[in-house]
Amino acid sequence: FSTFEKVWEIVDGKVRYRKLAPRLPRTVSKWLLDANGGLEGIEQHAFINDAYKIITIPSDKLLVFTNEKEGSNFEGTSILRTAYKHWYYKDNLYRIDGIGAEKNAVAFLKLTYPTTASDADIKKCDEVGQHYQAHENQYVSMPNDHDATLLGATGHIKDLMPSIEHHNKAISESVLADFLNLGTGNVGSWALSKDKSSFFLMSLGALGKNICDTFNAYAIPQWVHYNYGDVDLPRLVHGKLDTRNLQEYATAATSLLQSGGITHDNDVENVFREMLDMPHKEDSTKKTFSVKLKERELTQAEKYVSFTEIKDKLDSAERMIIEACKEVMERQINNIVDESIKIIEKGQLDKISGLEVRYKTQMTDKIYSVLEDLLKFGGQQVKKELSVQNVKLAEPVGAEDDKMVDAYLKARASAGAATLGNKLKQSATFEILKQVKEGVIDKEELKRGLLDLSDKELVAIAQYSASEAFNYGRNLTMKLYIDEIDRVQYSAILDENTCYECEKLDGMEWNIDAPEVARYAGGNPDCLGGGRCRCMLVYISKYETRAVK
Repeated sequence: FSTFEKVWEIVDGKVRYRKLAPRLPRTVSKWLLDANGGLEGIEQHAFINDAYKIITIPSDKLLVFTNEKEGSNFEGTSILRTAYKHWYYKDNLYRIDGIGAEKNAVAFLKLTYPTTASDADIKKCDEVGQHYQAHENQYVSMPNDHDATLLGATGHIKDLMPSIEHHNKAISESVLADFLNLGTGNVGSWALSKDKSSFFLMSLGALGKNICDTFNAYAIPQWVHYNYGDVDLPRLVHGKLDTRNLQEYATAATSLLQSGGITHDNDVENVFREMLDMPHKEDSTKKTFSVKLKERELTQAEKYVSFTEIKDKLDSAERMIIEACKEVMERQINNIVDESIKIIEKGQLDKISGLEVRYKTQMTDKIYSVLEDLLKFGGQQVKKELSVQNVKLAEPVGAEDDKMVDAYLKARASAGAATLGNKLKQSATFEILKQVKEGVIDKEELKRGLLDLSDKELVAIAQYSASEAFNYGRNLTMKLYIDEIDRVQYSAILDENTCYECEKLDGMEWNIDAPEVARYAGGNPDCLGGGRCRCMLVYISKYETRAVK
């Protein structure tokens, strides 16, 4: 098993992993379980400040990887458990073989002395025998009645290498890697190696899946919830481990194509291009644009929509919001930094939460002027689209109350300004506390951090506000001509990077009175891109022929 502690940090107003700190298995002294056998935490025997201490780490701060977990046994079983016995014997056999090699490589010294030898002579012979070593200056000097003879190994000496090779093979087999031993003997073939290596890759895939499953269950959901709330979760997956035989695939594909089992198209060809690391082949039948829009054939209703003009207008509006608000935000940041430094110098850290973000009214006015123009533009586009569908554009009685529309735009602009202000205040608070903790107050660093944050948040506010105002203008104008409209189509053409939630709706049609029309009038609320969604509804007049589904 392996345990890691989640260490978080806040960067640009977002929570992210700073690291997954390893907590070594030998330091885990106790597993804490709840009444149902679930993991509540661990106790770690850690060496801190020249002393051992018991540290309790709760389960929500842990990431535990367990191999072959059974019940509440989070220690599991080591992958190398079955290999350990063979490794133990192999290691000791190597030691014995080394000792034997040393004994047999250096000749054995036999010393002979007469029966009349004195005790001193016998002791001297013992010392010579014990200290005899093989080196370039070795020799033995003996009296005339003494003798020294070098003897080699005699008798049968057991060869340990077969045993060592047996245990070496057993170690490979224990982890399904015995294909590595093929070719070292007189048997084994390439085909057999291929079959055996496939089992090894399957076992690696199972280990990879176990690691990915742990991340997907206990690491990714927590991180996503902290930053994005209740949204669809991304998943961690491991790459392919097998190596495809291109010749076999080519032969199989040829047979399928010739028999009609599959038909040749761009998607099939691109699969093989990926296998060869070649670029995808573009589909010449697709409708393309000079700007970055989603590439697919336009429906009949979409042919009446000026997507390029709309895309350019939205891009321009977003830039205008950013540029108009940037000067105000710089003043806000300078004011926040100055007030923060005063609070720190006075030692009144309890007043940080009371920091006031000024110039919100000026910020609201800047955003409002751009949104007002976008709302009118959205309405004009709907009129243009309906006019080419034989809808008379005389203004009917009962137009939307201009005061209500104006109030909406001001509220939208005010909400954007308030969001930006709250983000700045939150980020400033965290950065101030961080600098106080580190004992270094850096005014310029604080300002740089807030400027970086403001740029990113301003882009997000601009994207969301622009798309919402544009779609609101389209929706208001649609209501003026609702009696002339038969149905509505969901279009994701404006989004080059369409998410799964928007992709499955792209091209769908509903009757004008369907509940989906109200749900998606301002974009897709389920869009994984959040406020960056540029999907829109295309209105189809009752004079248009229904598309064949």
